[in-house]
Amino acid sequence: MFGKLSTSDYVALRLSYSLKDFTFDFEKFCDLLTSKGFDTFAPRRRTAGEIFETITGRLGRTYQQGDIRYKVVVAEATENKSDTIERVILAAAINRQKRTVTDGDKVARLLFDKTTESFQCITTEVHPPWHCSNMNEDLKDCPAFLIDLLGDIPAAMAEEKELASSGQIRSTFQRIISSVGIPVEDIKAAWTIPKEAEDVAFGIKEMGNVINKNLAEKKVRIDLLPIVDDEEIKTELAEDAVVFATQEFEKFLLREQEKIEVADDPDKAQEKAMVRFNKEASKIITLIRKHRATLGDAIEKIEKAEKRFEENLKVFEVEPELERAVS
Repeated sequence: MFGKLSTSDYVALRLSYSLKDFTFDFEKFCDLLTSKGFDTFAPRRRTAGEIFETITGRLGRTYQQGDIRYKVVVAEATENKSDTIERVILAAAINRQKRTVTDGDKVARLLFDKTTESFQCITTEVHPPWHCSNMNEDLKDCPAFLIDLLGDIPAAMAEEKELASSGQIRSTFQRIISSVGIPVEDIKAAWTIPKEAEDVAFGIKEMGNVINKNLAEKKVRIDLLPIVDDEEIKTELAEDAVVFATQEFEKFLLREQEKIEVADDPDKAQEKAMVRFNKEASKIITLIRKHRATLGDAIEKIEKAEKRFEENLKVFEVEPELERAVS
């Protein structure tokens, strides 16, 4: 794979990846993950409600119909804690020749019951059921092309149900890579994979090849380059690891401090924050140790950073007590 390089010449791999937006058969995607040993990263199937939101969300864009351009907006109208998802469709007509623009008129209401998984489209042309009898009173006439699109929603949902979404696929790749890789500072799509976990890198690349072959289009690009055994390069890798771990600790610390600040019981909130921090810190340290061959003393620096942030959480709620005592 690496020409004349022998296995002793490199200590890690540099993985870069790029994913275009695409969907893929859900079952085939899960089978592919299993075949590469990534079954624990398989996404869950989306609920019918989530699929409804995905399909209706795609309606919001600009459409050209003859001389008129329509700007369609999908507005969220679901009541809190309701089992029914509601979307209101608004359409503004733009006629450039006559230089006229209509307001964003409400032209349809879409209702999806998460319990029964039933779909209801309400327009001025459709007589609503008794429990929705007044829901078309404030609607304007819906353009014919849009009525056709709304009528296609059930079929589109049935098709979408069999697919892994673009977001699910992207998240899955991200979780697999981040389980063994350390991100390269300032390069979002580049990761350092330890030699001991190179089978993960190769598996990801093979998975991308299978997807591209199935889609007959290059939607996934995975590049792997060897990192040679060089002290200067190892120093750079160690710096990346320190920056990564420190930033992760700091982000978590700030989030937990905010929760403690607004908590009714700061002591209890701090106790829960410590549990969460230790759990997340353990994951980071475990990941770092997978890179032991290239990081050297950096591991000790990261462990010191972990302890420092843990101490910051411990003393956070003590300081206000001291201030009150002084005052």
